Amino acid sequence: MGVRRWWCTKDLYDTPGFRKTCMRLAKATVDLMEHYLNMGYDVAVIGVDGSPSCGINLTGRNPSWGGRPRDDVGEYRMVEEMGVWMEELSSEIERRGLKPIPLIGVKEDEFKADIEEALRKLEIKLKG
Repeated sequence: MGVRRWWCTKDLYDTPGFRKTCMRLAKATVDLMEHYLNMGYDVAVIGVDGSPSCGINLTGRNPSWGGRPRDDVGEYRMVEEMGVWMEELSSEIERRGLKPIPLIGVKEDEFKADIEEALRKLEIKLKG
């Protein structure tokens, strides 16, 4: 949905239609990952922690939100879960039995993300 939208939570994205879209995208994405792995490249997934869709370690929840939120942004609760898209991507990687692929979460906040920290994590995981 992009950045020009109101707040969303995993609860709003966790629908059969969105999961089906994510499954379709995951199959195409893992096709490419598998191709690169077969060619000898390293592959990693970088997600945005805090995102209801792209979170690796954290996602936002508020089951009471429906449509335009009326609650304060403080009602956006961070939980230690993957976002919907990352769950489907991870499931497709696992379903195909690919070698472990590093999943790296870049922390999201209102004003900045720590890209340097994400690059350090990526380097460590790819070397390890």
